[in-house]
Amino acid sequence: MPLLETNIKKEIETPIAYSEIAGEETPFQLIVKRFMKHRLAFVGSLFMIFIILVAIFAPAITPKNPYQVYEEFSAPPSAEHWLGTDQVGRDIFTRLVYASRVSMLVGLGAVLIYSVIGTILGAISGYFGGWVDILLMRLTDVFMSFPGLMLILVVVSILGPSLLNIIWILGLLGWPSVARLVRGSVLSLKHVDFVKSGVVLGLSTPRILFQHILPNAIAPILVQATFGIAASIIVEASLSFLGMGVQPPTASWGNMLTDAQSLTVLTSQPWLWVPPGIMIVLVVLAINFIGDGLRDAMDPKALK
Repeated sequence: MPLLETNIKKEIETPIAYSEIAGEETPFQLIVKRFMKHRLAFVGSLFMIFIILVAIFAPAITPKNPYQVYEEFSAPPSAEHWLGTDQVGRDIFTRLVYASRVSMLVGLGAVLIYSVIGTILGAISGYFGGWVDILLMRLTDVFMSFPGLMLILVVVSILGPSLLNIIWILGLLGWPSVARLVRGSVLSLKHVDFVKSGVVLGLSTPRILFQHILPNAIAPILVQATFGIAASIIVEASLSFLGMGVQPPTASWGNMLTDAQSLTVLTSQPWLWVPPGIMIVLVVLAINFIGDGLRDAMDPKALK
């Protein structure tokens, strides 16, 4: 009897002790802790917070108007114009600050649109399978078979270049990669015990999908969305550089680089193209570092 009581006591106390130990750090706390240890991701996060604050409080950072024309044309940096003026006579620093709004709007807006579309289609495809899965995946293959930038250029030329059109075009054409990613996650999760229990209990399909399966597949979606923001910013800059993106006089890092098409500007007036070029490089690097940090921090094997 004493031995039996001892064994029962151990069986009862062991789960409690384990839960207490596991309760010291929740999965969210572990993710945050691991992300903070990723130095480049942490620095990238601080830099992106700074850029977002600059975009929000642009009028407070620089009192100048980004559309105002001064008498000095292509003037080098000075005390009055910190980064000089462009060929029209507009202050480059002011336009650089306001251009951050365009990049953030394009990156966040496009990714939000195609993440929602891709998540819904991928979840439906993976959960139902059969002809629904075949139809949606073949549609995905069709979209992915076209050269991305060429397709975007064709659509932009038809609809016309503008900030709103760029956001919608990137959002409506970028969902296939997210859909395939979500489909794979749903396929691996729909046979897990808690999903089967929900089916047995008679829970509705939308509830099982959006309240039980997708929350457990959120990690790869977040990582994909992070890298997608960087890709969207690069595409917008490329389109604006080619004259098919955000149109002047609206400031964009891409259309600020348009002046660099001249050999004279490249060699003798670097203040016209170096600042926007540096901003694009730094923002894309920071976002990619954040994506790397999220991928490492949200790795299921590392959280066990």
